[in-house]
Amino acid sequence: MLNAAALWSSLLYDFAVKAMRQGDVYPSTLLSLPYVNLPDHALLRVLQLNCVTEDYADLWNRNIGLVSAIASPWQSMAVGLGLDSNPPTDWRPACALRSPLARRLATIEIDVLIAQELGLELENLLNLLTAFPVLIQNEAETFFDQLGKVVWTTASGFQRSGYQEDGRRPDRKKWEGILAQPPSELTCTAIDDTMPGGPRTVIRHFVGPFTQCDRIEDYRRAWAHFERLKSKDAA
Repeated sequence: MLNAAALWSSLLYDFAVKAMRQGDVYPSTLLSLPYVNLPDHALLRVLQLNCVTEDYADLWNRNIGLVSAIASPWQSMAVGLGLDSNPPTDWRPACALRSPLARRLATIEIDVLIAQELGLELENLLNLLTAFPVLIQNEAETFFDQLGKVVWTTASGFQRSGYQEDGRRPDRKKWEGILAQPPSELTCTAIDDTMPGGPRTVIRHFVGPFTQCDRIEDYRRAWAHFERLKSKDAA
């Protein structure tokens, strides 16, 4: 199940389904896709992405010992995000990846591991990005703080996230003005309606400097990372 979750949620299989030009995904669709057994690195990332509440504790506890977490180090981009390469064997809230940047990094690594297991070259993976112009545009217009939180983005569905002024996201001109300073931190109050109990006022704190991501460079970095690990294991 973990292996299938990694494959079917990846950008590569998203592309494959798009290429079929089907309106829906059926069992026959999934059966027509290639199936490869992924390394522990990918399965650990699936657990970390999905085991976000105690409802998934049993899934975590039954599988974490099987995926050799201690042998699944993060790539260098993870430095500063507080990610644990050797998470505990019993589930707790800290086991899950929660910051948007950490979760994004996990999906990047899963995509790369799938491409390598399929026998693709790095350039094959990069070429697939031309089929996802909205993804590339959204990432180009998203800024993260040093803790992995989204500070500012134009992506649809994120209007109430990140830094706000007077209850709304600053427009592009205001945001560019903020970046020009550049601030070491930003703090704002916002209305959070994502938790039980209804809307509440919260204080959001973001640690600068604020940075963007480049998916092409992230794929290149992750590819080199796992190639190094393979060479090390072979030695």
